[in-house]
Amino acid sequence: MVIDFTRFIEKKYSVHNYFLLLCKKTKRIISLMENTIHCPILEDCTIYLNNTCHNEMVGLTYRRLYCLQVNKKYKMCKRYHAFQKLGKPAPRYILPNSVVSIEEIAGSGGSN
Repeated sequence: MVIDFTRFIEKKYSVHNYFLLLCKKTKRIISLMENTIHCPILEDCTIYLNNTCHNEMVGLTYRRLYCLQVNKKYKMCKRYHAFQKLGKPAPRYILPNSVVSIEEIAGSGGSN
């Protein structure tokens, strides 16, 4: 992080006040990072990797709603449940809000 003191010298802030401001911003960033919980299977999920058979906006919407939500909405994702039960990624056509059962997903074969 580059510290630019000129702005604070012009406004006659002390180095101490600048340091306090910097600490406050750092604490806020750390707090945001700690509260951001995302899906643990991101690296294997075609929805997150943007390899869906749908348009880009559909994938982006699902990623925002399920993969990166602070409220742990990934736990309601059908792809997450399939991975937990089957131990492998769900097929590409399975969306986070899919009504297909885990048994049907298992019977479909691979992860295409």
